Amino acid sequence: MLPSRGGKTRELTKEDFSQRDSIFLKPEAQFDYLVSIPDGGDLAGAIIAAKQSIEARRIDYNTARPHTALGGLAPLTYAAHRALPERKANRLSE
Repeated sequence: MLPSRGGKTRELTKEDFSQRDSIFLKPEAQFDYLVSIPDGGDLAGAIIAAKQSIEARRIDYNTARPHTALGGLAPLTYAAHRALPERKANRLSE
């Protein structure tokens, strides 16, 4: 939950994390959920599902979502733009 402001609280959303360049994990991928699985529960299946969810979020974080620290570009786009001058320099030296 977000801190109380004016007596109102609300659940955190993916957008709250996006504004801070952080990854929002689904509740089923969070530590507290995983450690609450009772003995005899499908812990292995829950961990596999959590890892898949985290990987999907990581891909979105690194390829599609803009980052304020990178001038509003996604990391993959930023890296491609940074590599362009290097590629041009390599072509000129050939």
